[in-house]
Amino acid sequence: MNRLLLLAAVITGCAWGQAAKPTPESAVHKHARMELAQLIQAIQKMIDWKPGGECNSIGPDGAAVDGKTHPCTIDEELSDHIKLAEIDANIALEAAKCYYRSPCDPSELSLNNLSQKTDLFKKLLAAQDELSVLTTKLRYVDICASVYRKTIDKKAGDMTLRDSEQVSECRSLDLYPPAK
Repeated sequence: MNRLLLLAAVITGCAWGQAAKPTPESAVHKHARMELAQLIQAIQKMIDWKPGGECNSIGPDGAAVDGKTHPCTIDEELSDHIKLAEIDANIALEAAKCYYRSPCDPSELSLNNLSQKTDLFKKLLAAQDELSVLTTKLRYVDICASVYRKTIDKKAGDMTLRDSEQVSECRSLDLYPPAK
């Protein structure tokens, strides 16, 4: 039994009583993580979201789908706010159309209100797209940094097909060359 424990410790590289050291975060990974954190803070201000809150699933009409709640992620909360902002923008648009018809009594309608609601909807959609891009970048930033280090000194003719495909994939994510 003791031999198995000793063998397991040797294989994993752990000394007795010591935990394995975590690998340090690379500079490019830290940069990508900080960009994502800044965007999340901006989104939190836009939609007044606090981590650890409870979420309901919201349907297309803005009503809660089920009575069950679960901890919210920023993606879910932003998606729910986009649905609600779209509903508000559509209601404001219908009210604006009603304003120009004669037998209509639009209460509290102004074109400024319509503009504000559609601007919020557009900002939330842009934030959702940017959140998706930055999350993907954070996932692949270290891989692309290693591809960059491996291929930067190679001539185009000396690169293998795998190398050139990896470079093109990292370029499509705007991670080749890595951000400084």
